Amino acid sequence: TTLFRSPSPARAALGSSPPATPRHYSGGFAVALAVGTVIGLIESAKGYWIGQSAPNDFGWLNALAGNMPWWISWAVLALVVFRLVDRWPCLEEGLAYAIPRHVLASVLLSTVHLGTSALIAWIANVRDIMPFQTVLIEFTLVGVITDMFTFWAIAAAYSGYRWRDALRSAEWEQQSLELRAARAEAASARLEEQMTEARLAALRMELNPHFLFNTLNSVSALAQKGEAERAAEVLSRLSDLLRRT
Repeated sequence: TTLFRSPSPARAALGSSPPATPRHYSGGFAVALAVGTVIGLIESAKGYWIGQSAPNDFGWLNALAGNMPWWISWAVLALVVFRLVDRWPCLEEGLAYAIPRHVLASVLLSTVHLGTSALIAWIANVRDIMPFQTVLIEFTLVGVITDMFTFWAIAAAYSGYRWRDALRSAEWEQQSLELRAARAEAASARLEEQMTEARLAALRMELNPHFLFNTLNSVSALAQKGEAERAAEVLSRLSDLLRRT
């Protein structure tokens, strides 16, 4: 089990990716729809140009019906690919665990896509002159590689998008932790300063009035005994103590 689901270095560095949100799916679908529309229009233009040499009447509607469903349907299937990538992320689950599941999914989605596209093209263009089985075989032979490549391109693009999102989330979390640590350090410094001021205030209260009274009595006694030097020394020490506090 460990062999097939060993955590990757990316997972060790970032932890689990943040869960997908509707923003991820809607943004990915919009991009897939835009790319599919552009490619579909290009392929339709090519089909229309080639169809002009055919003996039958082949117009723009025929070209669009033969090409647009192929690419637009992949925009819809992209939502399924997104969900599969989130369900079995290669970077987190490990390639040996995730890749076989994605291979099976790519085969199933390609089968659905090829069958649906062949049916639409057959109904729109050649229903009266060619059996559906022939169209399906032709679509499969021509499009299976394209479909597999499309699946993996979508999966790779979405994985990169989610990987970038995980990196940004990790960086934001690190910055947030650093900011909280800086604030805690500043609060600790302020608290320590306040405690120092409180201790100094308590010391000042202790100095007043009993300590000063006793000290001055001692100085007075020394002066009466004629010990002026000792009295001056006591006053100097008292002055230093008061200055420090």
